[in-house]
Amino acid sequence: SSILNRLNTTVLVISLFVLTAVNLLFIYVSTVKIMTTILKEQAKTGAKRIEWVVKSYKNIAQGIGSIPELSATHISTKAKEVILANKAKEYKLIRSKIVKTDGYSDMDDYFRGDRDYFKEALKGNVSINDPIISRTDGKLHLIIGAPVWKSGIYNGRIDSVLFCAIGTETINNILREFEISPNSNIYMIGKNGTTIASLDEQKVLSKYSNIKESKNNRKLKKIAEF
Repeated sequence: SSILNRLNTTVLVISLFVLTAVNLLFIYVSTVKIMTTILKEQAKTGAKRIEWVVKSYKNIAQGIGSIPELSATHISTKAKEVILANKAKEYKLIRSKIVKTDGYSDMDDYFRGDRDYFKEALKGNVSINDPIISRTDGKLHLIIGAPVWKSGIYNGRIDSVLFCAIGTETINNILREFEISPNSNIYMIGKNGTTIASLDEQKVLSKYSNIKESKNNRKLKKIAEF
């Protein structure tokens, strides 16, 4: 009888253990599925929001580049700076400048002919580049480049290049909206695999790359492949 009782107790304990394990596994699988669904939807919604912001700033740059006075030879550099300053204030830009086709500007002494946005603008394209550390204030900025059209005639002759600087906080504020918890990690990677927006600014400053890191960290392999 004693042996039978011990046997029954053992079977009961094992059954309860198995039942608990199965129940916990079910909860775990369900939680993972729910979180996966939430993450996918958050990623899609966040990407659309950021895409809308980027398009908005591109349209702003394109509109400024079509102001006839900016390509007029009889308008002084100072007067053009006033126009750009007013537009920067209107659209909450950090700053905006015009660069001549040789890569130099009458508004400062910096050469920008090697910038991707400059090269794209000379082709007639409006583009936004990965964050750069500004030589003016040492902060991270996103730069939008656009053609300045001669006499404001869109798709006509390119007179010069306009660039507009916006702070990375513009994107980071959107990222904050999609944080699921204090332990979540939300960031954006650029076309070359480097981090271009993150609540951890150091990752942007150091140009952290999932592709490079995946060589030593298998957990990042899927992100790197994506």
